Amino acid sequence: MLLFYISRFKKIIEDIKMVKIIIDPKCTGCETCANTCPVMVYETKDGKAVAVKADECLVCRACEAQCPEGAIQIIE
Repeated sequence: MLLFYISRFKKIIEDIKMVKIIIDPKCTGCETCANTCPVMVYETKDGKAVAVKADECLVCRACEAQCPEGAIQIIE
């Protein structure tokens, strides 16, 4: 029974932390976000940044601040 409550609690915590990462089409694929992100949320695919691990985002906003094109927006 305890395991049920622990798994339920983990699910509630995961639901609370909902981060949306928007990458504008003006992204040039320079990889600044990928090189800046401390938890490696980004990869470059087809010449554009992709948030492949958005659920691991720490919301430090380093990617937003460092993107030379201003193409990244973090929404909590």
